[in-house]
Amino acid sequence: MTASDAAGAGVTVDAPARLQLGLLDLRGDLDRVFGGVGVAIAEPRVVVECAPATRLEVTGPDADRAAGVARRFFEHHDLESSAAIRILRCIPRHVGLGSGTQLA
Repeated sequence: MTASDAAGAGVTVDAPARLQLGLLDLRGDLDRVFGGVGVAIAEPRVVVECAPATRLEVTGPDADRAAGVARRFFEHHDLESSAAIRILRCIPRHVGLGSGTQLA
């Protein structure tokens, strides 16, 4: 079963890329060394569709990476690995926009 086979039974997630701005407290006045603020930006975005299926099926750009996240999720929650996941858009890797975090 694919996501298109389960039309209406699934969910679509659309998440913006984000810039993570690190803030250092070099004097230690705040009792911590690091804090941070994230800022969402309109583009690029990650768009993922997920629907019930009889087995795990992941397609689209970054499918291998998304499949690994899905397997860990199912295992952690002691669930059967069964979903049709379709990556429609993804954020470029290694450019500092949270591609892995947003895909997960």
